[in-house]
Amino acid sequence: MNSSIVKVTNKSGNTLGTGFVIKSDKNGSYIVTCNHALGDHSGIKTNNILSSLINKCEERDLAVLYTEGLKLEPLKLAAPGNGKVKVTGYSKIIGNEKKETIHNIEIKRDITISDNSYIKLYPKESIGEGYSGSPVICEVTDNVVGVVSIKQKSENYAISSKHIKDLVNITINEAIDSKKSRLKSNLNQVEKAIISKELEKNFNNALSSFSTQKNSWVTPNINRKDESESRKSEKVELESIIRNPCSLVINSRQQYGATTLSHYLIKEAWNDCDGSSFWLYLDATKLKPHKKEIIKYINRKLSDLSIAMEDIECIILDEFSTSITNGSRLLEEIHYLFESKPIILMYSMDDNPLISEKIALPRKFHELYLWALDRKG
Repeated sequence: MNSSIVKVTNKSGNTLGTGFVIKSDKNGSYIVTCNHALGDHSGIKTNNILSSLINKCEERDLAVLYTEGLKLEPLKLAAPGNGKVKVTGYSKIIGNEKKETIHNIEIKRDITISDNSYIKLYPKESIGEGYSGSPVICEVTDNVVGVVSIKQKSENYAISSKHIKDLVNITINEAIDSKKSRLKSNLNQVEKAIISKELEKNFNNALSSFSTQKNSWVTPNINRKDESESRKSEKVELESIIRNPCSLVINSRQQYGATTLSHYLIKEAWNDCDGSSFWLYLDATKLKPHKKEIIKYINRKLSDLSIAMEDIECIILDEFSTSITNGSRLLEEIHYLFESKPIILMYSMDDNPLISEKIALPRKFHELYLWALDRKG
């Protein structure tokens, strides 16, 4: 993905801003950037290759370039959600231009300026001049939700990605909203402490089964790419998953520590929100594909914690694979039972890929991969 974000320069080689690939054909790539960065539009280059202007909108400060001979994978576009984002662009430091990413940016979406839709960005560090035209990317889905454009004093804004389709024929996916919610049950501090202790115990039990060194936790590598594509590594921060829960498939091999990861996410989600975000752990191998049986199983787990069904914010379904009897039906039952809640599917990979005729996915899942860790911690 990072290679699809390009440097925009003038004929003298001076950096004007950043652009990113949104569409490709057999001859080249279409690139979106900011119109104001292009000056008089003459001699514009992307990655040092001469580009031509295809379309522009001065009001929205957007431009589409075409670069023949530049063949890169297009980034996917989506309407802005409510989760955190990152921005990748070229910082303009004297004598040294560097592509850098600013992570974990809070946003405020749907801001109207001159009848156009913008996103306000709240970065923890400065977004410099060279970032004009940079993609604003959802931390979890990797969809581009906006284009960095306006800087007013210390405030940063990005034009919504939905306006790009007015310049070029392109698909804009629906927004993915974080499903953050608060407990409905009114728990006291003692009850919250009991839950914290139970979640910590579950994590430590899973960890001791995985690592040869007791209670030795190493942050896992969650990636958008399979290990076979290690050169294209696109790591996903655990914090972004915890704070922006959405439906995911996390693929892993056996003995990669998926169960430990599951309990870590559940424990940290609870701690991150000071005991007001409860994620439910389910073991697919212990469930039958019948609604009544699933509800009975869940209620048994919840009753000991003084938690109600409506308190559940996210569901982690662990130990899922094509070898599960009636796996599609089980997944479908859980989907309908928690239709408005995100589901994180820990998929144990075998010879057959998940997305096949054997497993029917009842909703849209974003796909991630858990890479191998050193079991010695």
